[in-house]
Amino acid sequence: MDNARGFRLRKSLLFLFVLLASCDSSSSKKQIKNLYYDPRLFFDLDSEVNRVPCAIQGKIPSWLSGTLLRNGPAKFHVGDQQVSYFDGLAMLHAFDFSSDQVLYTNRFIRSEQYYIMMDKKSVNFSGFSQDPCPKLFKEQTRFIPQDMKGIENADVSIQEYADQMVALTEVPLPVLFDTGTLDTLGALHYNDTIPQGQWESAHPLHDPAAGESVNYFVRFSEKCSYVIWRMADHQSARQVIAEIPVQLPAYMHSFALTERYVVLVEFPFVVNPLDLMLNKKAFILNYKWIPDRGTHFYVVERSTGKVAATIKGDPFFAFHHVNAFDQGDKIFIDVVTYLNPDLIESIAVRSTPPMKVEKSQITKMERFTIDISAQKLSRETIFPQILEMPRVAANRTASEYRYCYAHKPLTLQEQAGLHKIDVATKTSLSWAEDGCVPGEPIFVPRPRAEDEDDGAVLSLVLDYTNKRSFLLILDAKKFTEIARAEAPHAIPIGIHGYWKGI
Repeated sequence: MDNARGFRLRKSLLFLFVLLASCDSSSSKKQIKNLYYDPRLFFDLDSEVNRVPCAIQGKIPSWLSGTLLRNGPAKFHVGDQQVSYFDGLAMLHAFDFSSDQVLYTNRFIRSEQYYIMMDKKSVNFSGFSQDPCPKLFKEQTRFIPQDMKGIENADVSIQEYADQMVALTEVPLPVLFDTGTLDTLGALHYNDTIPQGQWESAHPLHDPAAGESVNYFVRFSEKCSYVIWRMADHQSARQVIAEIPVQLPAYMHSFALTERYVVLVEFPFVVNPLDLMLNKKAFILNYKWIPDRGTHFYVVERSTGKVAATIKGDPFFAFHHVNAFDQGDKIFIDVVTYLNPDLIESIAVRSTPPMKVEKSQITKMERFTIDISAQKLSRETIFPQILEMPRVAANRTASEYRYCYAHKPLTLQEQAGLHKIDVATKTSLSWAEDGCVPGEPIFVPRPRAEDEDDGAVLSLVLDYTNKRSFLLILDAKKFTEIARAEAPHAIPIGIHGYWKGI
């Protein structure tokens, strides 16, 4: 059961940028399938460049100093063979702000899959869609450089561990890379003896106040469990906070963190571990939606590892938490919610029978309030419009906040764009431009800023009409454009990013 490659869930993140693109209430699964291969949004980017100056429109703020790092798939073809977006080769991108200019660098992660696709011109590898004969894969690995064997195609997110930058996917083996050159340095091996699980969230949370990162992984075995861990800043040794036994593990892409608690929101989208071992189908398709189970909120004390509460709520599904915080006996958890996980099957199963895109695939931002003393749960809608890829200011993680920045998906009715959401007033500002699909918005604070929204919002935008990409820089307060830096080539739709300031 420790074949990590068999558990590559990462690519279900496609919906993050192009949810419902070219679809309306009469859309079919075939149309969703075509979305995968829309050449406007998904295409091969074969060239790698190093520190190329970007043409600037507007004026870059003089205080904006650091590097925006981006991650996502960027190659899908080997000759006349094609892999899905799910199995595209991971590429890192860096926009370096220095001396009133922006320099762009991009580089593929040198994973096992990279050498199989690029050197051997083959798509015979274990992935989300590909599942070759193990003997054939063994033959392929002979041609992979020894120091790159075991490196995963980590194309989901980026984090800083032990003063080093890592690329992440749901396979629990972070990939180290050089921030300046983006060269792959190898796998990060933790300096501890914690037995690793087979699947891990690609969304660890860094608590700046506590000076530590927190994450969880799933251990699939005869007795499964959720293992929650912490790792102090500048260290590479993890400590287990808690291990929660579970009979049918749920798919939880992210989780909630507050000053005092870790909260796992267990949706009724669960798997029998035996199915993972016996069924010959994509990992995520072994999961089953069982709404009668309801949604369980496991509230774990960070200081003791004690499960302070397990509260059952109505069934719903989510990929991304926005943020969470606690006040007294109450915990507030903001989540981008779906009615159910139908979107996963719509994306993962590429077939032709008609299937309407139901309201279950539409998101909204909701706040769940847990009253620990009363053991009660309540919920309310914060933002009723479709959104995904929510981000808050990094220094507000696990604490009370006011502003959220999010992606606005492309639909037939509306242009893709960006949201700035005020969770206190439940109002919003937006940005959009015809023919453009912006990526995840990342907030960068102005030095010595006092207001939570005093800074800039960065988003990598694909202008598919003109076949180009540019880095958009917005004034975070007004949510209006300050400047843009044009990349030297068009960049396919990616996934997550990270701001590393100087």
